[in-house]
Amino acid sequence: MIALVGATIIGKVSFRYRGPFFSITTIAFGEIMRVALLYFNQFTGGLAGKTIPYTGEDYLNLQFFTNKPFYYLSLACLVGIVLFSYHFSRSKMGYYLRAIKDDEDAAISVGIRTDRVKLRAFQLSAMFTAAVGVFYVFYLTYAQPDSICSNDFAVKIGATAIVGGVGTVLGPVAGAFLLIILIELGANIMGAIGGANIIYGIALVLIIILEPKGVLHMLEKMTQRIGKMLKQRSSQK
Repeated sequence: MIALVGATIIGKVSFRYRGPFFSITTIAFGEIMRVALLYFNQFTGGLAGKTIPYTGEDYLNLQFFTNKPFYYLSLACLVGIVLFSYHFSRSKMGYYLRAIKDDEDAAISVGIRTDRVKLRAFQLSAMFTAAVGVFYVFYLTYAQPDSICSNDFAVKIGATAIVGGVGTVLGPVAGAFLLIILIELGANIMGAIGGANIIYGIALVLIIILEPKGVLHMLEKMTQRIGKMLKQRSSQK
């Protein structure tokens, strides 16, 4: 509920702007939240944050002897969100969002209430993010402002969608898998912290230059080209 209320407030303010101004506005709200968590340190623990004491294995409180159950929970969340996104993309709201993405002014001209549609999508996104964030905090066993509200963390989440393909169901999933593999390779070669940041930067620059629609769209074009080549060869025979 807190995430829903927060998304409603932020959305009503942010949706007055478009493009990079919308992104800057949402990043600013994230920074405001981080500073607020640091300021009210009597409740949040300030820079040190709050730890979740381990009281023994308790499935209801998401406390386990090993991290293995969290992997299964993460997989279940991933499958559930992907299935929901798939059906949502084929609903009336999904068609409206695609129309807004292609040309918001044209969508308004045909009677789509773009602010309301974007706000509903923003609220759904916030609810899913909050739910997954709870699992993430229990996995870390602590909550600290710089680890959950930093701009760096927000950029990494956005980078997975940009690299994979914005506006697609499987794009963010593909982007996450690709970036994780590249980050692990970069960490082994260049160091854990510096390597990860370099990989994010290089991946974003390459995608924006080579294929702004993302890796998923690039793979689709490659498969189409391979299919055409195979058909041409079979017809020549």
